Amino acid sequence: MIPKENSIAIQSKELFAEALVDLLRTKPYHKINITELAQKADLDRRTFYRNFNFKDDILAYRIKGIIEEFQESIHQQKHLDAYIIAKTYFAVCSHHVDFLTLLSEQGLMIHLLSAFDQVLPSLTEKYVRRAVDESEDDFAYVLSFYAGGFWHLSNKWLQEGIQKTPDQLAALVPIVMKRLIMDI
Repeated sequence: MIPKENSIAIQSKELFAEALVDLLRTKPYHKINITELAQKADLDRRTFYRNFNFKDDILAYRIKGIIEEFQESIHQQKHLDAYIIAKTYFAVCSHHVDFLTLLSEQGLMIHLLSAFDQVLPSLTEKYVRRAVDESEDDFAYVLSFYAGGFWHLSNKWLQEGIQKTPDQLAALVPIVMKRLIMDI
């Protein structure tokens, strides 16, 4: 049995995550150090190292929360298709648009793609995968293709200032998929 994390550790992680977001608003990611993070979070460096090994671990922690929210939202759907998956994804992204915008502005969105690459196979097996002609190896490439597409749509959406709603973005996904099938 995996022990549950205590509330003090969770609170400390949240404070470091908030501190990182605050610092990202005014400073490039690569120039933020652990001492600054600890000062901004009003915690000490030892607390940082009890909860994280590296600054990137804070990004991973925050992104993990977004992915868990997406997984839970997908789990609650009665029917899944490309539109519903996309709408769910972009709705969750819209809840975290400030953080994701900072990632995009700082060139850190690759962390989101990497995290989704790790969970996409299990999500697909659990909710989406039907009988397909592709081998397991080929299907992994198909999943990577889709993850990249969602990632690029997310980046474009953020870079253009979130001008489209999650519904509008979700409506694009089946259109793109259909065009790919038709080789247009």
